[in-house]
Amino acid sequence: MRGTSFCFVAANHFDGTPVRESCASETPENFGEFFVGLTTAPCLGVVDTAAQDGLIGSKALERLKEHLSNCGLQVEWTGKQAKAHGVGGQAKVLGIIAIPLGIAGSSGILEATVVEGEIPLLLPIKMSR
Repeated sequence: MRGTSFCFVAANHFDGTPVRESCASETPENFGEFFVGLTTAPCLGVVDTAAQDGLIGSKALERLKEHLSNCGLQVEWTGKQAKAHGVGGQAKVLGIIAIPLGIAGSSGILEATVVEGEIPLLLPIKMSR
């Protein structure tokens, strides 16, 4: 998969079964409920304007580590402790890692909190400065 894709799955009001899948060019006007999802390639992150620090899920981290190793790079556990919470509540934190990254031709290191689960790399708002 290349880049990022955006799709939704409309659900029936009564039993939650999928009614219809759609992508970018269609709108969910006639549906009462729908799920919106985002998928990213292992080497891409999503800017999270509400995040103060970087965050990544353990499953996404494994895919990122594989991609980085193909480039001769690796993440490094820092030994630091952190807490993570947001709209979904508390998350189980596994630790903090240093991730080598490049944005707009500039290289650097992002320290990100690692939590359990399937969460893409979330880049904090300070990365957009």
